[in-house]
Amino acid sequence: MKDQEILEKMSRLCANYRGTIIHEIILLETGVDSCVSEFFSGSNSTRREDMYRLLIHKQSGVSFSSKMLMFTYIVKNYFQDFNKKNNDLIQSLTSLIVIRNMAAHRKMKIPEKPSDFDGETINLHWVTTKKGLPKEEGVKMNPKLINDVIAERNRLYTILSELLELIQKENLEISKK
Repeated sequence: MKDQEILEKMSRLCANYRGTIIHEIILLETGVDSCVSEFFSGSNSTRREDMYRLLIHKQSGVSFSSKMLMFTYIVKNYFQDFNKKNNDLIQSLTSLIVIRNMAAHRKMKIPEKPSDFDGETINLHWVTTKKGLPKEEGVKMNPKLINDVIAERNRLYTILSELLELIQKENLEISKK
């Protein structure tokens, strides 16, 4: 295979991996959005005060990192038993978001010799500064990573669905009072 054909294959595979990761994580982002919006949709005045406190400094729109802060606050302060049962939820969501951000924003590293491409591993890379010196960092995207991301997304989405049901149940109970 010619170098140009290898590079084209790498580019298509990279786009496929990136798209898959972003697509899978969107489902988690909408799950977090649903939990936060459902939590604040009830008639509880304390929750309205919390919403005001959490949103007061935002001029327009709410970033996903801000939603994650709200989500974390809600889970840790209002659903402590759920948080204990699912104590890795916040960290696991954060880890997948990091992978999503790397897939979305990091550059594909082209091997010195395109013939070194193994047909399935795409390396993303970037340069950071450690102790004042530039250091190259990277992540390997391959079918195992994609399968791991999908499996973890499935697990976390199930947990988010359980939390959403708890929030809805609690909102219903609050509205009956």
